[in-house]
Parts: sequence; structure tokens; C-alpha cells
Amino acid sequence: MSQAFEQRGLGDVLSSWIGTGHNRSISPDQLSAVLGSGQLGQLSQRSGVGTDRLPGVLAAVLPIVIDKLTPNGRV
Repeated sequence: MSQAFEQRGLGDVLSSWIGTGHNRSISPDQLSAVLGSGQLGQLSQRSGVGTDRLPGVLAAVLPIVIDKLTPNGRV
């Protein structure tokens, strides 16, 4: 997953979520580009959230979740 962020120039965004500083935001469009339509479709089916809403929901929640799962900047 980190490689997908890096390839789209968003490695620093992901690093901010893992690190101990401020979490940088990500737009729904950026997150859609990282995940791709196939992965978004699978997540949509599993979560019950429509593919049109899912990128926005994930963009709001994912930085917080990853931050909490990586205390003190450790994966």
C-alpha cells in the first residue's frame, strides 16, 4: 500500500499519518487514485457504503485510524 502512495506522490501524506506530528489530509480523489476502482469496489461491498461515498468517508477516517494504529510513529 505504501508503494501506491509513493507512486502517486503521496508518500509524505502517509508518513504524516504514521509519524507523531500533524496528520496531513488527503482528498477523496487522491485516495481513489491510490486504491483504484477494484479495491474501492471490494471495500464498498464489504462495508455497505456506496462507491460514490466511500472515498470521502475513507479520506476522513483513514488518517485517524492509521495514526492510532501506529503509536509513537511505529508500524
